[in-house]
Amino acid sequence: MKKLDFNGKTHLYYQLYDLLYDDIKKGVYKPGDKLPTEDQLIKQYGVSRVTVRKAMDMLLNEGVIVKRRGNGTFVQDRKVEQTLTKVLHFSNEMEKRGYKSTVKMLINEKVYANKKIAEALSIPTGSPLIHVCRLRYANDEPMCIESAYLIYEKCPTVL
Repeated sequence: MKKLDFNGKTHLYYQLYDLLYDDIKKGVYKPGDKLPTEDQLIKQYGVSRVTVRKAMDMLLNEGVIVKRRGNGTFVQDRKVEQTLTKVLHFSNEMEKRGYKSTVKMLINEKVYANKKIAEALSIPTGSPLIHVCRLRYANDEPMCIESAYLIYEKCPTVL
């Protein structure tokens, strides 16, 4: 059994996160598997409930695990999620999860800001933009479509 370094400089919840993440990546816990309960992890590693919850929250925020009320915590089915509170770089995230990422450009064109986009970007309606739309793959499987509007003056070379 792997142990935590209680005398180290790294916070215990980071160490626990790393151990659990490694176990998931190595297949000790497979997609769909139920993880040990908080109480089991507390006993197994000799840490506090706060430490366990912080580690589990990190895994949850990265989309590695999913909590099902009344059922427990399970390894996510290799699904990649991004939340609005944490935007992740797709390629880096895929590499971290052991996938090879590729991209296919669907749209790369100069457009002009409609009212909704102009308000969101705090620019005048009709301002030139570049609309970029990409299909992202992980291990040659389509994972997501990204669409972005870039202010043309800030990055004209994107075209």
